[in-house]
Amino acid sequence: MQPSVKQHFLNPTSIFFRRLAALFYDSLLLVSVFLISTLLILFVTRTPVPPQNPYYQTFLFALTFAFFVGFWCYGGQTTGMRAWRLKVISRKDRKVLNFFRGSLRFFLCLITQSCGGLGWFWIILDPDRLTLYDRLAGTRMIITSKEMM
Repeated sequence: MQPSVKQHFLNPTSIFFRRLAALFYDSLLLVSVFLISTLLILFVTRTPVPPQNPYYQTFLFALTFAFFVGFWCYGGQTTGMRAWRLKVISRKDRKVLNFFRGSLRFFLCLITQSCGGLGWFWIILDPDRLTLYDRLAGTRMIITSKEMM
């Protein structure tokens, strides 16, 4: 039997709106990390950094990678995920991600999201209500209880 729309969004494995809110929260935090790190670069170099500079873009990409993969591998939660009681775990052993699986999830997320948001919209089609990148990386997003916080 197919769940109703209300049950679908209350299903702990779908958690679409919580994930979206956590992503927004993390985006704000990541922008502040970008601003602070750029300010430090300006302070050290004393020259403006053009946005199209490939070294600067690589630096920002590395910061983004370190932010997400670091949080996922050491605790399973970014700050936004903690605020919304979400945690990413491995589907196989239900533990926090290792560096390889976290990196795989990060790059699969970039690839699937660059295809018009296919990574997120996959939740609608997936029987386990996983995003496409969670399905491919062998991960799952769960809602933690208040006691686990």
